[in-house]
Amino acid sequence: MCSLLMTSCDISNTCKEWDTAKSIAEMIYREFFTQGDLEKALGGTPSEMMDHDKAFIPTQQIGFMDSIAGPVFKVLGQLLPSASAAYTALTDNQQRWEQLRKEGRRTH
Repeated sequence: MCSLLMTSCDISNTCKEWDTAKSIAEMIYREFFTQGDLEKALGGTPSEMMDHDKAFIPTQQIGFMDSIAGPVFKVLGQLLPSASAAYTALTDNQQRWEQLRKEGRRTH
């Protein structure tokens, strides 16, 4: 239970109000892209999510929500029904990311 709670705290940005969640995601990707640029400058090949030439943030966020954040908050809501609002917020945000993906918009 402690691990679930710690993980949910760490990735709780996916459950915040849309403008906040989107802003945090953009900050995270700026950090990832900075690291990817450094890896390129040193002759390396960054992972796709750290390569601003390849990463499409809406798709990356949807994948993260599908594989990691969604299952975490779904289980959390099942164990602690008072926390189920977090899963609802996450699914609402996931729909917003899906809309951006359909529109072909990176984030703005």
